[in-house]
Amino acid sequence: MRERLPEPIGLIRVDEHCLFTWVERGSRRVVQVESHHCEHCVAEVQRLGFGLETDDDRATRQRRCVLVVDDDSGIRESLKLLLDDHGYQTYTARDGEEALELLAEIEPPVVILLDLIMPRMDGRRFLSAKKASPLAAVPVVVITALDLDLRLDSVDFLQKPFSPQALLKLVSHHAARAESGGG
Repeated sequence: MRERLPEPIGLIRVDEHCLFTWVERGSRRVVQVESHHCEHCVAEVQRLGFGLETDDDRATRQRRCVLVVDDDSGIRESLKLLLDDHGYQTYTARDGEEALELLAEIEPPVVILLDLIMPRMDGRRFLSAKKASPLAAVPVVVITALDLDLRLDSVDFLQKPFSPQALLKLVSHHAARAESGGG
């Protein structure tokens, strides 16, 4: 199933005035802070071990959206946890067809992390379809174990196995370019 925006998992009532909803962001629990929450209650939920997320944080997270497309559920979930923990809103898809459906529903991501070999619609067919769409300018990082000299336009490559730092560096680069208007 496709990854959606996290639904609130629970509620925390600190006093009669402040009720917080919380979600999971990677391996962290985060409360959603609204303007009507008092400072005392915000401090109390922090003391309980929750991270804080404001409207501005949510807007930034939306601008820092990443799509992971891979048929291996372990890779999808590992990358989602890593990216969520580093402040990205991460969506996942099992193949190119599911990715195209998802891209029609979400804001354009700052980067797409793409496996090449997948069932239904593989990475190459996905790239062709994306190239002919309004999302043609969205950068792609192909993540592959193949040791091939691939020449694909406007695509970065990351060879499996890779370090989390190498992946985060590439994603961060594309996020910074998107935030500066560099596409």
